[in-house]
Amino acid sequence: MFCRNCGKQLEDGFKVCPYCGEPVSLAESDARRAAQEQTAAEDTQPVHNDIPKEPAPLPAPAPVQPKANKKPEQESESTGGWKVLGFFLGFFGPLLWFLPFVSLVLYLIWKSDKPKVANGIGQFTLIGLAVGVSGAKSLAWAANKPIYGINHVIGHIAVTQLQFGPFPKDTLALIVSGGHTSLLHVEDVARHIDVVGTTLDDAAGECFDKVARLLGFPYPGGPHIDRHAQLGNPHAIKVPQGLTQGKAGQQHPYDFSFSGVKTAVARWIEQQQAEGNEIPIDDVCASLADSVATVLAKKAMRGCEQYGSKTLIVGGGFSANSQLRAKLLEVGAKHGVEVRIPQIKLCTDNGAMVAMLGVNLVESGVKPSEPDFAIDSAMPLTKISM
Repeated sequence: MFCRNCGKQLEDGFKVCPYCGEPVSLAESDARRAAQEQTAAEDTQPVHNDIPKEPAPLPAPAPVQPKANKKPEQESESTGGWKVLGFFLGFFGPLLWFLPFVSLVLYLIWKSDKPKVANGIGQFTLIGLAVGVSGAKSLAWAANKPIYGINHVIGHIAVTQLQFGPFPKDTLALIVSGGHTSLLHVEDVARHIDVVGTTLDDAAGECFDKVARLLGFPYPGGPHIDRHAQLGNPHAIKVPQGLTQGKAGQQHPYDFSFSGVKTAVARWIEQQQAEGNEIPIDDVCASLADSVATVLAKKAMRGCEQYGSKTLIVGGGFSANSQLRAKLLEVGAKHGVEVRIPQIKLCTDNGAMVAMLGVNLVESGVKPSEPDFAIDSAMPLTKISM
């Protein structure tokens, strides 16, 4: 006899299972015992492997009960509100964190003794310019304050004043970034800047990005090349130095060209791959970085000698490159030139550089920009503000 609840075998006569306390059904116990005896009898019979057993019929599937469809009114009441809230947060979510920031800026502008708004408008992508300029104009209009539309490239050298102080007289500046490589003579950072030399094709940052793509590095490639260059031999590969020798170097003593450098490195890599050789990535990066840094340092020192400048200001995102920073400091010490390279956090685009140039414009008495000034994504470097 078996318990119908826990399945334990019991002796005859039990009406309540001593294991689980459930009542025992004699009819059910007898049925279970009969089923076990039948199974044991079947196990003792000989098995004929050559005669396949007919498979037992599968039990009929239980009928699926159709679920009751929710009424449109019920679905609308339960999920409609969440859908509206989700759409609102997705569309206006970015403004939720931006509005407190704008409120703080407006308060600071309102309480400032010299209330002005500066906004970088030159040498940016058009979409970024449109968003930034519109936001700055809105702030200026809401606070009823003047606005300065400034050249953000000039801001890269203006920001060094936060670390080194005002510019000395006859300062030379080297702008190095992803899209610019230029040598400037700064007579007055707020009023008068002359272009001494500029890139004729690829900028230094562009050259690094293109070589990085050949080596399989993601964009931007500059940090990856910098990191690998610190582990390689800078003299392992002969990388040309554009516009430094021959007739071209004489015609362009202060200009830059890095397109040929990129092409030379690309051909060397293709040749090594065709010969089945492994590419020494660290040595390629070190040789490229040393070549570019040497060209920039040589031409910058030549410009300082030409203008009698004892100070070189360095700015732009590419000035964060460790090989360039070391080379400029080394060559500057040999030529008696003070090289002012900002901290890494001030090298890339930042709000401090725009604000610093805005301070220079205000203190120099430069007239603010008109409220409806236009966006200029190709603003010349000689134009400091609108």
